[in-house]
Amino acid sequence: MSLSTTQLRNAWAPACRLQRPQTVQLHGEGRVRVDDRVVPALLALNEVMKRHGYATRRADTGAYNCRPITGGTGYSLHAYGIAIDINWNTNPYGRKLVTDMPPAMVAEIKAIRTGNGKQVWRWGGDYTTNKDAMHYEIVCTPADLATGIGGHRTPNTGSGIPHDVIREGAKGDKVTAIQYTLNFLGHRCAVDGVWGPNTTAAVKSFQAACKSLGSKVTVDGVWGPQTAALAEWWTVATLAGKR
Repeated sequence: MSLSTTQLRNAWAPACRLQRPQTVQLHGEGRVRVDDRVVPALLALNEVMKRHGYATRRADTGAYNCRPITGGTGYSLHAYGIAIDINWNTNPYGRKLVTDMPPAMVAEIKAIRTGNGKQVWRWGGDYTTNKDAMHYEIVCTPADLATGIGGHRTPNTGSGIPHDVIREGAKGDKVTAIQYTLNFLGHRCAVDGVWGPNTTAAVKSFQAACKSLGSKVTVDGVWGPQTAALAEWWTVATLAGKR
C-alpha cells in the first residue's frame, strides 16, 4: 500500500532543504529539480513518456518548490523534492478531470514498482476531490527506492487498454483504464474504478460515435474486443492530431 501524505512528509523530511538536489531533463523541453534519491524513479517515468510520445514543455513543467500544499495545511510534497507537475496548462487542477495524457501512459507510470515491490508514483488525477492531472508524487520511502526500480506490470495490450468483456458492475484497475480512455476521447464519466450507469453511458456514447462514422460496433454499453480496438485506433489518431 502506498504511503499517506503525512507518512511521506515524515519519511522524506525535512521540507524545503534539499541536501542533494539534481536537475533532470525530461522528454521534450521540461526540466525538473528533485531530491537525487528519486532520480531513478523519475528516469523510469520519463522512459514511459518517451514510449508514448508525450513531450513535456519547459514553460509549464516543474518540481521542487518550498510551499504549502494546495487547499490544505502543511508542506506540499514539492517542498521535499519528490513531486513533479507536467504540462499544467493542459492538465489543470480542478473539480473535473481534464488531461491530455494518454490513459495507457498514466496506467504504466502507476505500475512502476521498486525492487521490493512497492508502488513508486501516485497520479493526482486519481484524487477523490479536486483532480490534479499535472501531478505525480513518490509514494514510497527512501529505503524502498534504494532497492532499485523493478519491472512494470504488463498491461493487457501494448496500449494498456483492456480487451476483456467488461460491463456495468465491474470494479478494479481494468475499469479505471477504460474510464481514463473514455475521458481522454471526450466521453465523460467518473474515473474511480467502479463501473456504474455513467460509465455505461460513456461507453454507449463512444460506440454511437464510432457507429455514426461507419463502424459495425453494437451500441450496448458493454466493453469488448471490438470496442477496445476502436478505442486504441482513436487514441492513436487523437494523439497524432495533438502532437
